[in-house]
Amino acid sequence: MGNESGVFRLGLVVSRKVGCAVERNRAKRLLRQCFRTWEKPLEGGVDLVIIAKPGAGDLALPEVRDQWRNVWKLVERKASMLAATPGDVSRDTR
Repeated sequence: MGNESGVFRLGLVVSRKVGCAVERNRAKRLLRQCFRTWEKPLEGGVDLVIIAKPGAGDLALPEVRDQWRNVWKLVERKASMLAATPGDVSRDTR
């Protein structure tokens, strides 16, 4: 999703299906750490929303990084589509 601020932002959705509060918070910490330390930030204003699935709180940081790497190409492709398409930036690009 695009934003007008020109900043690459992260949104996390971690429901109770992921686990108890400790597991949900751990999953959020791991995802934020991957986001902060990722070496390839996107250009321009992009909002990235990640929905954690059950079991996400059980993953270690290297496993989260592997998952992040697996979906990064898709994220880059969708961000470039948003940047190239003028008009409504609030549309869903799933």
